[in-house]
Parts: sequence; C-alpha cells; structure tokens
Amino acid sequence: MKKSVLAFSIITIMFFCSSFKDNSSHTKTDSLKLTKITDGSDVTSFIYKNGLLIKTISVNPDNDYSSVIEYIYEKGKIKKRFFYDLLSNGTQENLTTIIYNYTGNLITSDINNTGGIKYSNVYLYNSLGIVSNRKEYDSKGSLKSNYDYEYYESGNLKKEIKTSGTDTQITNFISYDSKKNPEKLFLPNELTSIDLISNNNLLSFDETTFEYKYNESNYPSHIIERENNVIVSTKILEYN
Repeated sequence: MKKSVLAFSIITIMFFCSSFKDNSSHTKTDSLKLTKITDGSDVTSFIYKNGLLIKTISVNPDNDYSSVIEYIYEKGKIKKRFFYDLLSNGTQENLTTIIYNYTGNLITSDINNTGGIKYSNVYLYNSLGIVSNRKEYDSKGSLKSNYDYEYYESGNLKKEIKTSGTDTQITNFISYDSKKNPEKLFLPNELTSIDLISNNNLLSFDETTFEYKYNESNYPSHIIERENNVIVSTKILEYN
C-alpha cells in the first residue's frame, strides 16, 4: 500500500515552530490549497471540509485499487489517520490506523495498528517546540528504534540519526530552496512537527536530488526527482 503523499516527503519531512526564522513567510492563512498531484499515471487528489484536509485519494489506472488516507479531527486537532487500499468493489484492505495522544497542543505519542499488530511512537520536543527525538516501540513495548533529529537555523531538517540495537544509520538532508513547502498548506500543524515537514523544499539528500519549477505564489508547480542523476519521478502540482 502506498502511504506517501509527496515524493519529497521523507516520511514525512516536516517541522513546525514559529520561533524559527521562516524564509518562506507562509501560514495556513494562504488562500491556496493543494488539490492534485500527477506523477505519470498516478494521480493524488486532496479533499477538504471546512478548510481542513479530510482525505487523499491516489489512483493508478494500472491497479485495481486506490490508496486512501483519511484524517479525523477532535476539537479542531488531528486525532486519527486511516490508511487503506480501496478496491474497485468498495472493499477496504491493508488498513492501518494511527491514533494521536496530546499534551497540550503537542502530539507526544501515537499508536499504530496494522492488521491487529500494534506499535507506538513517543515524541520529545526541544525548547523551541520542535521534535528532537522519537522512540519507536514494538507490540510488546520493547524499544525498536531511536531517532534523533538536528535542524538548520532556518528550521529545516538537517540530520536524522537512527539507532536500532547496535546499528546506527545517519541521513543528511543537505540543502533546501528558499521557497514555500506545499505540505504546509494542507497538513494539520500538529502533524507537521512529528512528520518532520520543513519550511522549505528539499534539494538533496544522500544520492537523491530535487529540481523545482514554481508558480506565482512561490509554491512548486513541478518537481523532478533524480537518483544518481537519473530521473525517477516528475510531478505536477495543482492548486486552487
């Protein structure tokens, strides 16, 4: 099942904190909404209600199903997300449910349930209100992986350090543009922190690079993704 919405989301690259300098100068008050992403034959549509994202639907004509993400709110804050494949006969398969728990306005933990198998995440924030650490626990409550995050002064994600047992994996997010990240337009603010969404658009990490064309509002209208200098994806973004 596909769970990614944007190819330039690094599950999900995001952050939200007004204390950092935001070079892109955009907020949820922007009148634009991201409505569609086309990637070859893959089309993802975004559905809103009362200004809040409630569903994304990704369709590929070569498949007999659509990939769906539903967003459920309580008192204006995201409480649940449902990920599933919707078959042509209306049947749902591969359901994953995520329930978010809060301390004040910050998500401090979540519970993931996939096919009856549960695991959880616990989030720690630094003094600026940005996620600095995530701990992932398996269904038995044992620590599976530990993630530490570092940020640039701009607030964009700089480094992820993942530790699982004796293994350590470091991912460096090398550079960003100075334009607006469209994920900030549709994702709830609470998710932009735990999903690690940066203010600006990622230009490179490891062997992957991104090239952008922008609309008059300084949001990406086209995204070309390359791995080892080979184009692997070309996306067209539409707004309303």
